[in-house]
Amino acid sequence: MMTLNEYTKQHPERTQEDWARAFGMSRSFLSEILAGKKLPGRETMLRIERESDGQVPVLVWFKHPTTPPSDSASDQRNMEGFV
Repeated sequence: MMTLNEYTKQHPERTQEDWARAFGMSRSFLSEILAGKKLPGRETMLRIERESDGQVPVLVWFKHPTTPPSDSASDQRNMEGFV
């Protein structure tokens, strides 16, 4: 499983215009997706999965980074000098 950004970088012979056409979107919308500014719609996610032969599955769009739980007492001590 890889992100769309990773997948397109593995295929430098294709331009963003080529990818956009294959995925059924404008180059500017693809650029915003690759920059993390926008998410594709459900049908576009499915098309990306199909066009990438499953290497960029729909599930990749729903992965959330794991962040450690916040220790509010520790956070409070760290912020004392900034208030």
